[in-house]
Amino acid sequence: MIVVNRKTPSGRSVALGLCLLLGALALPSAAQETADAPETAISPAEAEAYLGTWTLSADFQGNAVEMTLEIVVLDEVVAAALSSPLSPEPQLMDRITLSEEGLDLSWEADFGGPQGIRIHVKGSLRGDKFVGSFADEGGFFTADFSGDRAAEAADIVSATVERVAEQEGKPQRRARFGGTVETSLAFGDNKVRVTFGTLDVDSVDHDRFLAVETDEVFTYPGNRCFKLLIDADLHFGETTVPAHNFGDTYPGAYCLWLKKTADGWHLVFNEMPDVWGTMHDPAKDVAEVPLEVEELSEAAERLEFEVLEAEEGGVLRIAWGTQAYSARFSTD
Repeated sequence: MIVVNRKTPSGRSVALGLCLLLGALALPSAAQETADAPETAISPAEAEAYLGTWTLSADFQGNAVEMTLEIVVLDEVVAAALSSPLSPEPQLMDRITLSEEGLDLSWEADFGGPQGIRIHVKGSLRGDKFVGSFADEGGFFTADFSGDRAAEAADIVSATVERVAEQEGKPQRRARFGGTVETSLAFGDNKVRVTFGTLDVDSVDHDRFLAVETDEVFTYPGNRCFKLLIDADLHFGETTVPAHNFGDTYPGAYCLWLKKTADGWHLVFNEMPDVWGTMHDPAKDVAEVPLEVEELSEAAERLEFEVLEAEEGGVLRIAWGTQAYSARFSTD
């Protein structure tokens, strides 16, 4: 469960707290730019009870997410790394300490700004479980977890250290936690709105997009999913995406996902509108429509999402890299 500091308005707090937590898991840390040993105030003997591979279970906005935490002794120093489905690569911890309250492992999440945000994984042993919480250093959010020992070693610490050492001095391609932009189009009193994250071509997000296989949905660590809000039903040929899917007084709310198919690309409408770009749940897909693909005369270095006016309706259009993807719709 996520608990957010109530000093800010509750609706905005939950959204920002969730973004911060998921972004911290999804993005590389500043520590991972070098293979330096972590700052540690714990000896191998003191860490002995915690050593090994742990499977952590946490609840992110109603979504159960499993992560792997490995704590080992590497070159006589206690080291740790966390891997998650939300992250393209494991996170190395750059500070490890032990107190009466338990173990504290932390890293500084790099959000692309002048200063990172330190994230802590704090836990203690309760019987055969490792129980604790994720939290940022400023106290903005916490997310509880419970961990069980894994049957096999994950070997993610040594593999990540080796990978970082090989990459030192090379240009790094990474997911960039960017802001969001809203685009909209009005049809009388009704609006079609899309909020989307700023994803760059020069990033692991675009690398993942190019590597998507047939019948797979593109997922990305660099931002939240594309959120669609509609005040009236949208009709894509014979496919209708209804408004008010969460109640008569609320606009229709969906997450939009790009899916690669044997004949091109499709746009998928999913009824989990407030999740991170790595958290597609196919069980919540409610509609899927084909996209027209066009080659761009000038590459879009940053993803652009537009809701454009068209005869008898509008167009949802995504431009990224050398291509654009669009779907025409009509509305009531």
